[in-house]
Amino acid sequence: MRKIGWTATSVLITGLMAATLFTVPAAAAASAASGDSLASVIEAQLDANAPLPAAYAVVDGNDITFGGRQGAGPDTPFVVGSVSKSFTALAIMVAVDRGEISLDARVTDYFPDFRLAGTVGGEPILIRHLLNHTSGISTTGCNLDTAIPGESLKDRVDQLQSVTPESEPGEQFTYCNVGFAILARVLEESSGRPFADVLQSSVLTPLGMTHTYTNMATARDNGLAEGHTTVMGFPVARSENGVEAALADGYVMSTARDLATYAKFQMGDGQTSDGIQLLSSDLLKEMHRGTVVVPGFEGTEQANYAMGWFTADVKGTTIVNHGGTTPRYHANVAMVPSEQLAVIELVAGQWLSGAGSTSAGAVSLLMGQDASVSHLYGIATAALWLITLLLILTIVVSWRRSRARTLNNRRPKAFSGPLLVVAGLVLFVGLSLPGIQETGSLLSAILFGWENTPDLLVLVLAWPLALVVLGARSIVERVRSRGRAPAGTAVA
Repeated sequence: MRKIGWTATSVLITGLMAATLFTVPAAAAASAASGDSLASVIEAQLDANAPLPAAYAVVDGNDITFGGRQGAGPDTPFVVGSVSKSFTALAIMVAVDRGEISLDARVTDYFPDFRLAGTVGGEPILIRHLLNHTSGISTTGCNLDTAIPGESLKDRVDQLQSVTPESEPGEQFTYCNVGFAILARVLEESSGRPFADVLQSSVLTPLGMTHTYTNMATARDNGLAEGHTTVMGFPVARSENGVEAALADGYVMSTARDLATYAKFQMGDGQTSDGIQLLSSDLLKEMHRGTVVVPGFEGTEQANYAMGWFTADVKGTTIVNHGGTTPRYHANVAMVPSEQLAVIELVAGQWLSGAGSTSAGAVSLLMGQDASVSHLYGIATAALWLITLLLILTIVVSWRRSRARTLNNRRPKAFSGPLLVVAGLVLFVGLSLPGIQETGSLLSAILFGWENTPDLLVLVLAWPLALVVLGARSIVERVRSRGRAPAGTAVA
């Protein structure tokens, strides 16, 4: 049987690499007993993840179980990522309860300087549109500032003046981080105070959340868990800078104990533990009422979006849930209000460490499904090493074949060089497009990748570059050897 040429093998490896990179996050999980306690499920998942600082809490009525790893415990602060959106939503709802803001008012009623580059349908964006991600702002517009940390909240929102909406407000769901930054500006303009002060006075202080922070320097002074990136499977401590402008949608810092208190309030009737009616029972229920379907998540805990929360009805039971991810942290709060049952997980790591899988088994159990332990961390690490070894092997074998051709005065096959160049370019475009679509530019996608998964980014860039360089070298070899190589002696 005829041997497969090295060029064809390289192209095949390229395809396998692309398939592996796109399928690793959805790797199958090993099933665990559905009768396991929530705490046991979380512990089992933490065992399967990278060894990172982590903390969790399980609320069962008045009973709370805490746990932690790598020196972290119930009072260790973590960045909670997009769980921050629920805090911003609560601050808005408190203002609504006080008559300071109306859900059906236009954003410009409280924030006159707010504007986009245009409108769709001529309809204004309402406060409730921002709360349930139906503002009409495009995904690119929502992620316009992904790679630009450190700007002020005002500057961040002002960037939207160059963005044209993609749909009429209220028409479709588009998850939009900057939408909650707009809500923060609404609170600033309506109160005349910085958003951090509003959040502290209207939410954190009344709820007694004394270990929840709006400033990263303060959180660090109080023991903030060090964030981590996994590089080829090895956890690497890597500090994360708090982005003040993203406090409303991603940079609240809290502990498992404080979030347990927060979950108990969210599952209650609007009263704090001190008996103060912070929010009416009706408005609290409105926060949890799913109003828009989340495309692609039907039948999961993220089937609908309410106000700062994903919700789903499973066999007549409502699940209220929100996760959060930043480059170095992952968090999740999931609740079943009717059962007074909640799970909180906090991990100082990102998705390749398995951090995102920590909540999956517990949430499945809350939904009455079989809990499972995901082995994403092990599978992803093995895949990264395999892809790296294949890359090294491709370069070494190609170099040795090139050297052999030179010594024997033989020419490369006519199609091998162009095929490798085309394969490299196609792979680069295929791997880059999703990032460009999400962040708006190639530079932003690269910066985002470097912050989140530097090892994966290097591989994504190295493979296409290696194929293009090898192909170009083959083309140059053929041109140089033209007229010297004997006919019929070309090799793969």
